[in-house]
Amino acid sequence: MQKFLIHHHGIASKTLSISLLWLLALTDTSAAQANESFAAKDKAASAALTFTIHIPSVLRLLENHHPEQLVVGDDATSEQRLLLVSSMRNGFCAELGLMWGNTADWQLQIISASGSTGAWLDSTPAGYRLCARKPGRYALTLQHRFSWQESLTGHDKTQGERSMQWPVNLSLTSP
Repeated sequence: MQKFLIHHHGIASKTLSISLLWLLALTDTSAAQANESFAAKDKAASAALTFTIHIPSVLRLLENHHPEQLVVGDDATSEQRLLLVSSMRNGFCAELGLMWGNTADWQLQIISASGSTGAWLDSTPAGYRLCARKPGRYALTLQHRFSWQESLTGHDKTQGERSMQWPVNLSLTSP
């Protein structure tokens, strides 16, 4: 039995050796053919890679600074500072509207803009629309001018001046 195993092992080794020699012969032949084909064409090997960079759409309001309370009088003027960052290809829009219908008139204008330029303001039936057409960082100062309804301005002097919470709602949208 021991002899048979050794003999069997010897046959397997010879078969393995012959297989390896045959494989090496084929490999040398195919390598030679590959070298001949490159030499015949006389061209250098080249490759091209195409990369795509995807920037996610981000619209972030970093700062929205305005007074918490407004004193109700004949006219009230107040400033609002906005700091926005947009990576959106078409920029951004912000809808500004009054939360309460107790103003007789509301006017809004951009008094300063820094960072990316090109922001504009349009009047809408619901208030105003602030937009910019390209991505960037926008630092804007808006001036609000409110005229109050008569029912709000007629206050009793003994009670002191009347105040109300900031009346402007801001919502960001894509253009």
